[in-house]
Amino acid sequence: MSKDQLGDRRKAVEESFFARQNEALRQPLRESEETKRKKQALSAASGVTDDGLLLPPNLPCRKIADRSSHLQGQWQRTLATNSFSTR
Repeated sequence: MSKDQLGDRRKAVEESFFARQNEALRQPLRESEETKRKKQALSAASGVTDDGLLLPPNLPCRKIADRSSHLQGQWQRTLATNSFSTR
């Protein structure tokens, strides 16, 4: 291979790498903007202004809250089915 061919190949690989990097950085920004837009639309339609009530179910903080309530329900069922003595 000549140096020109290697230089062209290097440039193509470099361009491909940075295109993937740029896309990986832009994706979270697009998702954040989409979430913000949906919140604004939902807030305008419902009159709810509390962000805590407008969070989509796939956000980590919503998942933690769902998991917490699930565990609380399991604990209550455990207490209801087991009798503990208080000797």
